[in-house]
Amino acid sequence: MVWTSRQLATATRPIESTSGLRRPESCRDTFTRKVNKLVEGERRVRAVVQAEPAPEASKADLPAMTRQPDTPGRSRTSRAESARAVVRGAKKAS
Repeated sequence: MVWTSRQLATATRPIESTSGLRRPESCRDTFTRKVNKLVEGERRVRAVVQAEPAPEASKADLPAMTRQPDTPGRSRTSRAESARAVVRGAKKAS
């Protein structure tokens, strides 16, 4: 393959531009600075809240706990209504 002078210039330009003296002090890590600024802002706005300790459960309590609904009012929703809600949610997500 024969290269034209324009192709050679285009190929060597990125190499020559990065082959100079590197000065790490001139490089700034703006991503880390922005993330730290966001974290600090959240820390000032929100108070740290400790989670309540989980209740102790024995093996005998587990079957009763699995029958309890996680969502309040869930038992009033019919199976058909639940199925329609799931389909609507899937359509919105896609």
